[in-house]
Amino acid sequence: MMTRNGTSHKIRIGAIILLSFLLTLACLYFGTETLEKIRNETMIANARASARASDGAPNLVVLNGEGGCIGGTASGIKYLKDGYIEVVASNPGDSPLWKQISTLVLEPGTYTLSGFSGLEPETVELLLSIEMDGGTRQYCSQYDGDSLFEISGTRNAQLYLQIYPAAEVTTTARPAIYREAEGNG
Repeated sequence: MMTRNGTSHKIRIGAIILLSFLLTLACLYFGTETLEKIRNETMIANARASARASDGAPNLVVLNGEGGCIGGTASGIKYLKDGYIEVVASNPGDSPLWKQISTLVLEPGTYTLSGFSGLEPETVELLLSIEMDGGTRQYCSQYDGDSLFEISGTRNAQLYLQIYPAAEVTTTARPAIYREAEGNG
């Protein structure tokens, strides 16, 4: 009887270990998916919460939430609460660094790009790349003060953080694109 109970006990322990392992794998798989869903919902909520104070125009930028180092340098981006980002720009290289922070579709109209304030030119900026007809692109940048731009058709666009060579800046921004009301642009 000792052998039978000992074997039964070992089987139970093995089953518990196997079940624990399977539960851990399931938690990792579904937990990652759940965390991704929470992150996306948070970014959407932050965009909705950052309507323009002067007229209530909604912020069209939904940040992708993909932070971290940029281009193997000390430059990086961290996502903060309420749609803000913290940027640590330290680009010792000879080329600009880019990190995509949002994708969006823009309808015809006039828009304002805003986010940073008080930065010097050619340090850090928001760079909006708009896909135009014939494979060309229209660009709009912002580093201090609002930038106004207009498009004539529905366009796909990508918003990037651009860090210039020799930039040494730590700052925060709330990237935003607001559509101007008809007649206000």
